[in-house]
Amino acid sequence: MLSKDPVQFIRKISPVDISDDDTYPITLHAGWNIISIPFNRAVAWQDVQNFNDFSSTLFSYKGSFFEADSLQPFEAYYVYNQSDTFFDLEVPYSQTSKRKDVTTAQPTAVNAETGLQIAQLFATALDDGFSSNVEILYPQASSSNNIDYHPPLDLIKFGIVFVQKDEENREKILHSVNGSLSKAGHYTVEVKSVSKSDLQWSVNLQNLPSDFAIMLVNTQNGRTKILQRGDDWLYAVKQEKVTLEVYTGTLAQLKDVESEILPPEITLE
Repeated sequence: MLSKDPVQFIRKISPVDISDDDTYPITLHAGWNIISIPFNRAVAWQDVQNFNDFSSTLFSYKGSFFEADSLQPFEAYYVYNQSDTFFDLEVPYSQTSKRKDVTTAQPTAVNAETGLQIAQLFATALDDGFSSNVEILYPQASSSNNIDYHPPLDLIKFGIVFVQKDEENREKILHSVNGSLSKAGHYTVEVKSVSKSDLQWSVNLQNLPSDFAIMLVNTQNGRTKILQRGDDWLYAVKQEKVTLEVYTGTLAQLKDVESEILPPEITLE
């Protein structure tokens, strides 16, 4: 409609229906979903996880994907449904801590585990301040499954993910994985950023031994870097996507791995 005169537009909008248990269902299909809420107040993601016995991470996006702790009005988020079927995610309007008549599931979010041992690897783009991370979780129970998928890198300007080389499509890239402290770990990460930019690598090691470390390896040029608590590493990116090998373990274990990776020294007589 085109008009040079003032136009008044009136439309009646009905509020969404809330179920008897004060929730609004969002149907998730298998794999990645983009969701939002119809409320005029924020909803803590932990409340959603507790109510549904649902462990997937909530991702928000601002140049790069990052973990969100709440669903804000008029905002959209990525969430992964690991089942192969449709799933109704019940979003509670009132806080679960204030409910007296509804029994909710116990928290299942991987980061809510008491005394959790976790190794986080961070990459920060110094040019624009974007930051992304992956994490390795060391559960006390060997049966625990802490695999958490990451949205596709094709959708973002900057990000870091674990890559499962034997998988395809949505199950190929991960945000968090299981680890074991009984031996050195080996993972593959892929970084997407603006070519010819500087990245700063750092680590966050929670409840892990004092000699625990993470080693980054560029197999193309043979460069290695071992990062312990408080360390950082400035790394120049020369192309849009870079693949690095990541090893975890004690400093002694990583030194052994490094000696096997690096070519032997050549001396001329």
